[in-house]
Amino acid sequence: MATITKRESGKWQAIVRKEGKSRSRTFSKRADACRWARETELQVERGEWQKPSEGAASTMTLGQVLGRYRDEVTMSSPI
Repeated sequence: MATITKRESGKWQAIVRKEGKSRSRTFSKRADACRWARETELQVERGEWQKPSEGAASTMTLGQVLGRYRDEVTMSSPI
């Protein structure tokens, strides 16, 4: 279910696929990629697989994101 590949940059990419959906991460060490892949596969087996798009970011519009940035980041920075 998981695929571990070495990228041109020398880093390792782990990809876990299920039902046409996939999740991937890149690591500097192969052992870390393998560990993440095993943990992710266990989540799939336990039924804990969640779509990466499930969360607040998937429901926000660009305007809401920019407004939040304006309110929380730019207004709190001293000029």
